[in-house]
Amino acid sequence: MTLLPTGPGNQVNTPTGAFTDRAVASLLAGPYVPITASGAINPHLPGKYVITDAGVAAMTLAAPTVGADDGVLIEILSLTAYAHTITTPAAGDIRDGNTSDHDTVMTFNAHIGALCILEAYQGVWYVRAEVGCSLSS
Repeated sequence: MTLLPTGPGNQVNTPTGAFTDRAVASLLAGPYVPITASGAINPHLPGKYVITDAGVAAMTLAAPTVGADDGVLIEILSLTAYAHTITTPAAGDIRDGNTSDHDTVMTFNAHIGALCILEAYQGVWYVRAEVGCSLSS
C-alpha cells in the first residue's frame, strides 16, 4: 500500500486510491447541466444537474445497472420553488434508510435550494444526502 505524504492539502496519510471526501468532491465537480423541462436523467453517467424549469419538472430515472453503474453519483439542485419529482420504474429503486424499501418517487419541497445526491449500487439508488426532499411509493 502506498501512502501519500502529509502536508498541505493532505493532512493525514491516506492510502492511494482511497475514496475520500476529496475524491467525492472531485467526482461531483464540474459544470451543472440545466434541467429546463420534464424528462429523463441518464442513469449511467455521473453528473450535476440544476433545475431551472419554470414549472414542476417531472423527471424519470431508470434503475442503475447492477455492477456496471455501481458508484455513479447524481446531484440535483432546484433553483425554482416547485415540487419537482424524480420517478423510478419500480418499488425500491430509491432507498434512504428512513422509509420503506418500496419507494419510487422523490419529491422536492417547493423551495429554492432543495437538493439530493444519489449513488448507484447493485441496481438501487441510495440517497447520499438530501435537503428538502422526501420519498414515497
